Amino acid sequence: MGEIPVAASNDGKNTNTVTVTRRVALASAAIAGTAYLLHAFRDRNDQDALEGNEAIRAIENHPAATVNVLTELPPQDAPLRIFNKHERPIVTTSTLLEETGWADHHIKQRALKPFTFDDAMNNTSVREDGVSVPGSGFLVEVEGRHFIVSNEHVWQSANELWQQFILRDTNDDIAVAPEIMTDKNPHESHAFPVLQISKQLTTDALAQRRIRIRGLGARIFEVEGVPMIRSECDGDDCSDALGLVIQEKDMQRHDLIGLSGAAAIDVESGDVIGVFGHAMTYPGLQGRFYMRISGPESLRNLVNKANLHHAQFEVQSALRKLLRKPAQDLPPEPDKP
Repeated sequence: MGEIPVAASNDGKNTNTVTVTRRVALASAAIAGTAYLLHAFRDRNDQDALEGNEAIRAIENHPAATVNVLTELPPQDAPLRIFNKHERPIVTTSTLLEETGWADHHIKQRALKPFTFDDAMNNTSVREDGVSVPGSGFLVEVEGRHFIVSNEHVWQSANELWQQFILRDTNDDIAVAPEIMTDKNPHESHAFPVLQISKQLTTDALAQRRIRIRGLGARIFEVEGVPMIRSECDGDDCSDALGLVIQEKDMQRHDLIGLSGAAAIDVESGDVIGVFGHAMTYPGLQGRFYMRISGPESLRNLVNKANLHHAQFEVQSALRKLLRKPAQDLPPEPDKP
């Protein structure tokens, strides 16, 4: 490949040379590259450990939320449950007020055969033993249009036909779909409650307020407390994350399966300020975990995008209908000679 001088005589001539083969050069580069990757990996692990330790201290020191088990919910605050079925082009929605005793039956099933995190990760609406694994969601109105808000992972198993109508924020695990792509459960007699998204509250402002989440997991839970706000970073990209701290003596992480997509409500105003996504923990954290909630900024942004997207779709549909003349309006063909 080439010659590298190793030593030189007094007259400037090389007294010895080493011939570097391609194999030696590649091996040297590989060793150097491996050393660099190991160093970078160690730095990343050190950084992750540092961030994990800081998160553990913050969660340990933050006031825990209050967890109550409810027997019923007021009609105006009953969250939706979202039930995906692959064989249908739409998804079924209903409230916990459904008149078939579904909630009581579901709670009994969960008590007999508790959920695991594998059930939550399978993105299916029915477990192998027949136990349903629904997600949660809520209905909002923007400029007269209704949308169902939930988590991105809840909508993942919706029929492919409707995926084009679902807007997603994968970073915050939020998804918004037009109400038209949902089918009301035939046993549901209650009107879906329409919730209002806060127009002004910010993530930072919520540090001084109380928020509440209600919905069905292993039981009908009401969780209320002052949110903890912490910075989450992916490389150099950092953003504020919102959540409630839960004591495991009050609730286990697997108790929240089915609650994904529930609305987080500002207690004072009654407005929606986020969407519950998932329960987080860290190695070394004992007796507590963190309910991760998307913030109001990302929720407002996605719902407004969904509204604009649907408005454009309505205009396009109206134009196609206008340009498609009915057969009776077409002029008759001229008589052929």
